[in-house]
Amino acid sequence: VRYGALRGYFQSERYFKDVAEEIRSLFAPLIAPVQEGVAGVHIRMGDYLDRTDMYHTPDVPFLNEALRRLSGNISKLVVFSDSPELARKLMEGVPEATRFEIVMDEHETLDALRELTSMQELVLSCSSFSWWGAWLGEKGRVIAPKQWFLAQNLKECSPVPKRWHTL
Repeated sequence: VRYGALRGYFQSERYFKDVAEEIRSLFAPLIAPVQEGVAGVHIRMGDYLDRTDMYHTPDVPFLNEALRRLSGNISKLVVFSDSPELARKLMEGVPEATRFEIVMDEHETLDALRELTSMQELVLSCSSFSWWGAWLGEKGRVIAPKQWFLAQNLKECSPVPKRWHTL
């Protein structure tokens, strides 16, 4: 038996690519079976709204294009957010969203992460929470922002795996 702890924002495969299956097995209780026909949209706002020099927050053009690219069998969107009312208002302004049934996720953090892993497809925010939900779930199409960070010294630093789609 091995014990240990890590602390940080490990939202890149480069830290553990060689032990990916071991990492997934450690997080197995947080990985749920796929919900066919359901896509998740994670809208991270919260403290990011005060750090617009560093982080992107999802906007209507990004969300509209991401929803347009979802598979044809997707009929329901589950919206995950740390700012549910702001996320709901934002989604109301996304023309492509009108073709889906939209549900706001109301789970606490770990249950919300587990729910994220169950989505057939995901639209991500620039967030470690989004990233881990997508990486652990690894079910289907993942759509992420092309530029993860805005800060000049981090602009070229993208944690998005090549197999995910970027906009």
